[in-house]
Amino acid sequence: SNISPSMVKAVSLSRTTTRYDMMEFVIKQNNNQLSEEGAMNLLNGVSQAETPGNPTSHTQWSVVYNLSQRKATVCVNRDYKNKFTFNLK
Repeated sequence: SNISPSMVKAVSLSRTTTRYDMMEFVIKQNNNQLSEEGAMNLLNGVSQAETPGNPTSHTQWSVVYNLSQRKATVCVNRDYKNKFTFNLK
């Protein structure tokens, strides 16, 4: 599942497509299976930019959970180059 953020942005189902519709479309196109990197790229691709005058209107964090390895990878403030991985108990 090599999903790039630009590939997600290119998905255009209709003028009223929501980011949730885009996520569902990409996930179904990948047989409901994404790598951790692919999942984070998908979240990056549908993340929301800040609305002028509203500093909390943008995507503030994205999290990908790996349940079998019991870890979570977090990106903060749309900074998808810096990832923080946490082991979960």
